[in-house]
Amino acid sequence: MNINTNHSVIKGILPILFFTIAFSAFSQESDFNVSMLEHQAVYRGLINQIEINTTEDTSSFIVRCPNCITFEKGSEMYTYNVHPGKGKYVEILITRKDSTMIHSHKIPVLYLPDPVLFYGAVKSGNKCTPEAAVFFAKYPPQMNLTAEFEVVKWNVSIGNESFAGEGKTLSKEAQEHLKSIEGNVTFSVLAIVKGQDGINRKIGGAFSL
Repeated sequence: MNINTNHSVIKGILPILFFTIAFSAFSQESDFNVSMLEHQAVYRGLINQIEINTTEDTSSFIVRCPNCITFEKGSEMYTYNVHPGKGKYVEILITRKDSTMIHSHKIPVLYLPDPVLFYGAVKSGNKCTPEAAVFFAKYPPQMNLTAEFEVVKWNVSIGNESFAGEGKTLSKEAQEHLKSIEGNVTFSVLAIVKGQDGINRKIGGAFSL
């Protein structure tokens, strides 16, 4: 075989070799994917569940999250519990036992959405009874999201009267005033609530008697 023929053979082999190496690297990368389980995002202050989607056995790789507060294996195989730190995203790193990188995945970290104000068991916008006397801030069932919120303080306006207090319990004075009202009356509430993400929010609500 002459030199020109050898050169032609090498030119033909190189693209195939390059494609084989590239495809092998891509295949290894594409064997792993990270998906959310409970929510469609990672929420600050919550323990969020993710799942590693792969056909490989869990003994063949290691999953880490360097910028998480805590990162632990979940109750099911391939699941992990993510407690995000202060950054704008969490980075999930998947490596071999020898530290060879297989896959990395960044997930944005979101603050919790605003909750809805409740007076007792009654959601804002509905009819209540004065006896409830306690404010709550939470998510309605259709949001499929659970987080704890602390009512820090509140302000209630009833006609020309207004009452203010700290904590979740309506003051005795405000309770007595609500009980003394006759007829259909709507009172408004402005509450400061603190979420698990550490953010204080102003949440408004209105209830009818």
